[in-house]
Amino acid sequence: MDDKMKCNGCGFPYAVLRMQDLVFCPLCDSMDVEHYGKKEIDEPEKP
Repeated sequence: MDDKMKCNGCGFPYAVLRMQDLVFCPLCDSMDVEHYGKKEIDEPEKP
């Protein structure tokens, strides 16, 4: 699993996985974490 993650709140380039696959930033505890790197689907996200 080479997925990279970045916190959109503080920009910290690392996130931790907690129970139920929730991803949190260990710095600011934000859940607003964005995955970047390997893209499997090339479609823009639909709002």
